[in-house]
Amino acid sequence: MERKITVYTKTNCIQCTMTKNELTKHGLTYKEINVEEQPTALEELIDRNLRSMPVVLVDDNWDEAFGGFQPDRLERFKEVVEW
Repeated sequence: MERKITVYTKTNCIQCTMTKNELTKHGLTYKEINVEEQPTALEELIDRNLRSMPVVLVDDNWDEAFGGFQPDRLERFKEVVEW
């Protein structure tokens, strides 16, 4: 079962690039939302107290969303997402 992955990013963000590269390396598809191009997305993240880019969201489960490049967390997500 393929999981729905959304990555909120901003332009010229090295941590965002590293996260996207990690997902791509494992053959996972994801939807990218650049918060600089979609300010309402940034407002939603701020409302949820998620301020570090990127923000990774799986299956629209905001309780499990996390911000920043977190390789350890991505490693744990492998099991959930079945990489």
